[in-house]
Amino acid sequence: MPVHPPPLLSLSLSLQPSLSHALSLLSLSLLSLSLILHSSSQYTDALRCADLDRFRAIEAAAGHWWHPTLDRGAGAALHAAVDAGALASVRLLLATPRSVPVNQRDARPHGGWTPLHRAAVVAHHTHVPGLAVFEALLAAGADPGATVEVERDWPPGGEEEGSAATGGTPTSSPPARRTLTVLDLAVKKGHGWAPGAVRARLAAAIAVAAGVPKAPACPPYAGPPHGPVASALLATWAALPPRYPPPNWRPPPPAGFLDAGGSRPGAWAPAGTPGDGSCFVRPARAGEVAAAAAAAAGAEQQG
Repeated sequence: MPVHPPPLLSLSLSLQPSLSHALSLLSLSLLSLSLILHSSSQYTDALRCADLDRFRAIEAAAGHWWHPTLDRGAGAALHAAVDAGALASVRLLLATPRSVPVNQRDARPHGGWTPLHRAAVVAHHTHVPGLAVFEALLAAGADPGATVEVERDWPPGGEEEGSAATGGTPTSSPPARRTLTVLDLAVKKGHGWAPGAVRARLAAAIAVAAGVPKAPACPPYAGPPHGPVASALLATWAALPPRYPPPNWRPPPPAGFLDAGGSRPGAWAPAGTPGDGSCFVRPARAGEVAAAAAAAAGAEQQG
């Protein structure tokens, strides 16, 4: 599907540089406002809480920054909904028009986990419909044959057969990692469950969904940190001819201005170069000019 930039951005590309610069600044400001009003955590929290009206409102206002397949390290939107057992959110994300990839791996090392892996871990939860979430993923084509690699001592505090902790014969130089299936991730005994019952229920659900066509495998997200429209706008902004610094430009003080929100690079670049801080500039005050001149004069005298 082609990506159409916002109208202000499209218009700015066809106008004179000065007006183009101003319109792109306005477009960026509007998108930045949506970013400030709705953070990525609010986006995913609405899904975790199954507050679909709230999610749709954030998606409409800030969808250029956050989108369902975006993963910044903790998993994509579907992973977040699955972890919380938010069945309504899971169904919303899997349905058209979002149609998120049900087999998308998260960004953890060694291949990542799919939503089905994460659903297996929490399927024993009874305060949320954990089993129903697992079954909804299977109905959407989740692949129960996908495996994951985990640390040898996963889950934390777990004991392996044949280990010294269980009284067996310890093996020499056990591998640092091991491969687990979806069923291996189920708890052995969850609260209110008989030993092995959770794994048996998941196995039964997998058998029921055996005839469902499996969706394609999807690797961890490797795209930009925000949506395509926001990326296009930022790229256009970066390509515009610089209009700063003004003749009386001064580097902002280390503490920064109040309207800068405390966000600034660690070191300032020369005026007129990328990273020069010109987005935070303001005219130098008379007192600052006089102080700079006095400092320069004192340096010359000492030299």
